Amino acid sequence: MDAARMEDLVQRLHESFNEFSASTGVSPGSVPYPAADAAALAAFDATHADWPPSYRTFLSLHNGWEGFELVFTLIGADGEHTKKALKDIDKTLRIFDEKWAARFGPPTPEKIAEFEAGADLSRNMELDAGVYLPHMMVFGTDFAGSLYYFVNDGRGGAHQARELRVIERDVYGEIIRVCGDFPAFLQDTLEFRRSLID
Repeated sequence: MDAARMEDLVQRLHESFNEFSASTGVSPGSVPYPAADAAALAAFDATHADWPPSYRTFLSLHNGWEGFELVFTLIGADGEHTKKALKDIDKTLRIFDEKWAARFGPPTPEKIAEFEAGADLSRNMELDAGVYLPHMMVFGTDFAGSLYYFVNDGRGGAHQARELRVIERDVYGEIIRVCGDFPAFLQDTLEFRRSLID
């Protein structure tokens, strides 16, 4: 998705969040940040070279987003909101590892590879679906255990950026929805939000 179409989608989504907030008597809280600066984008690209091009396009327009779906923060290339989100994401990953170890034993590379080999996203729970959360590319958190992440299926090879499916998971590790890529995730969110307003 090119930058102009991405920006149009972001603005329509931002407006729908604020319109929904106003309709429920809540102060609008959607904050898509201005574009990340060139140095921050370059640093992000150096450490996230395999992330989907559409998310990198998003960051060239907006350095993250607070109040996404009212409670989520989408990470940016830098900034305090991103540091706070990444700290929370790390906490959720540690909790996942504890649950994984309780069910499967210590997470050795061999055990994890065997677990991921049976991946099936049609199953409801990550631990049944073969999703090893620490291997995913997490880009959003609600600070209560729910996350958005890109499915890192290992097929792209090192530093090969391509579009990836997006999963929304809840605090219990249930897979709530799967979208084809980041633009489809934004469009799906917009359609859902519009249905609540209409």
